[in-house]
Amino acid sequence: MSTRTATVRLAILSGSLAVFLLCLTPPTHAATRTHTRTRTATSTWRHDDGSDDIAYVIATRDDGLSTSGSGDETDFRAARRLRDENGEDLLYVRLEDDRYVIRDRGLIAEAKRLLEPVQAMGRRQGELGQRQSELGRRQADLGQQQARVGRLQGELGRKQGDIARRLAQRDERDAVSEDLERSQREIQVEMDRLEEMQAGLSRRQEALSRQQAPLASEQEELGRKQVELSRTLRGGMERLVRDAVRSGAAESLR
Repeated sequence: MSTRTATVRLAILSGSLAVFLLCLTPPTHAATRTHTRTRTATSTWRHDDGSDDIAYVIATRDDGLSTSGSGDETDFRAARRLRDENGEDLLYVRLEDDRYVIRDRGLIAEAKRLLEPVQAMGRRQGELGQRQSELGRRQADLGQQQARVGRLQGELGRKQGDIARRLAQRDERDAVSEDLERSQREIQVEMDRLEEMQAGLSRRQEALSRQQAPLASEQEELGRKQVELSRTLRGGMERLVRDAVRSGAAESLR
């Protein structure tokens, strides 16, 4: 390989590094955010309370058909069908092998009150999950940048090895040797820059990891609270349904 070829390849590598550095530079213009609100005709909130003995679905039509509760898809379809047939808000219930519909507004309001803490906890878990996801995305972006820097370091390292071998093969110092040594010094400068860049990326990655750890702990704590809330919800809903059955407020769907 000629000295001129070595110099051209070094220039190409340096250009690649410059482009990479440009990609790392965040845009300076202000970001513009656009918020679009879309009305949804049908909304569904489903909670798995871990019980197969009882299912409950509240079906209302405040702003489109809304269903919320715990059960399988068959239960939700049944609640939607009953709501469409009658036009009234209702609470659909499957208690073991029996099915009921409750149309009493007071009992429906009570069922909503029982559901609200679990729904609120679910929203908190969802928001926290979004924050974790955003941190994960940023960590992945940094990982890609680290990989790209590593590839450039590998290319420069191979170049250094090639020049070192050529220098070792020369019997005397001449103009070619001086050119090779100059190329070697230039490569070392680039290697130092890449090493500094890699260190900076590692520090940013470590900072994101430190942010991720407390979020994971918080998500675990919310999960424990959700289990407790689900247990309370299941017990409260079962009492509501059994009382409605005894009082005649629950209409059998047999």
